[in-house]
Amino acid sequence: MSQTLKPYSTILDFKTGVIKSYKKEARVKLSVLREFFNDREAVDQILSSGEDPVVYEYFEHSQPEVEGQINFGVTTMYPGKVGKEYYLTRGHYHAKENATELYMGLTGEGIMIMQTKDGESLIYQSDRVTLCTFHRSGLIAQLT
Repeated sequence: MSQTLKPYSTILDFKTGVIKSYKKEARVKLSVLREFFNDREAVDQILSSGEDPVVYEYFEHSQPEVEGQINFGVTTMYPGKVGKEYYLTRGHYHAKENATELYMGLTGEGIMIMQTKDGESLIYQSDRVTLCTFHRSGLIAQLT
């Protein structure tokens, strides 16, 4: 028996990047991302100075896992560098590989790097007027 999808609404504050009725939030600091940067000495230098900056944060408005339901979230990337590398997200693979995602830059500029499990990379420039859709079939997404 299929479950009926119920409509819902929420408010996205474009000034703060926060979803008003988020169900999950996370602030990801440099110390958590240490292994993702090539220049670990630069990471350690920042951390040993007593700093542990927030690199990005996200707010998620998840829904029950029902076929056809839409989940969404907002990730805020903060400007910064570690050595010569710009701040980045962890990147991740999705359990449901046949779904589609929409990425939209709300402010600023950035780069979206998508990588297949076979190592093929796709790079997209993102700014506040760019919309990118991706069929997730085996792609890992990383924002920089």
